[in-house]
Amino acid sequence: MAAEIARLLALGRAKKALIGPEPLQESHIAILVRKNAEAIAFKTLLAQAGIPSVIYSSESVFASDEVHDFRLLMLGMIHCEEEGYLLAALTTPFFGLCAGDIAACLEEEESLESWRVRFRRYAGLWQGKGFLTLFFTLL
Repeated sequence: MAAEIARLLALGRAKKALIGPEPLQESHIAILVRKNAEAIAFKTLLAQAGIPSVIYSSESVFASDEVHDFRLLMLGMIHCEEEGYLLAALTTPFFGLCAGDIAACLEEEESLESWRVRFRRYAGLWQGKGFLTLFFTLL
């Protein structure tokens, strides 16, 4: 398919393939797929052929990794007294901790407690000043 698209685009550049009065261009072409994995595969093939492309998706933003991470963060704030929630929140990219840092929290109670204090402060910001204040503090 990528080869056929490349061929058609070459004809468009030579003004031998027209869409109405204008030459065929990348923006005139769409590939419809059933699964995101197929879209990613086509995007990769097109990139290898030097053809720029974009993926438009109907997937919910709530299915993204970022939302999953944000959910862990919020649960960590709500349940910061519970070690599991707190540690899960610390695994998110918001804090940039590696596995060794998180393991150290398990071994050093004062380290874990300092994180609890921070998460209590985050929760207080969220409740007292709103989400945006919390978000800017996290940034």
